[in-house]
Amino acid sequence: MVGLAWTLYTWFMSLQTAYLTHRKPIIQSLLNEFHSVEYHSNPDLLIDYILPLMLDIFKESKVPIAIPFTSIYVFAFAFTNLD
Repeated sequence: MVGLAWTLYTWFMSLQTAYLTHRKPIIQSLLNEFHSVEYHSNPDLLIDYILPLMLDIFKESKVPIAIPFTSIYVFAFAFTNLD
């Protein structure tokens, strides 16, 4: 990896900007880099803003795109008490 690591906030803002400007190759590139983002650092941002944005991207996509739902799902529910 070249340069600085992504923070969750900068990655989210980049993804949101790419989505709003319809930059599909950039969206896919950012989604591919999700594994390198420290997404454990801000669960509220992840669940309240990033997950809905990813769902919108998935819903509007006409071609298959790779969205790291498994990573998000595991993280989002890892701290949920299932009792």
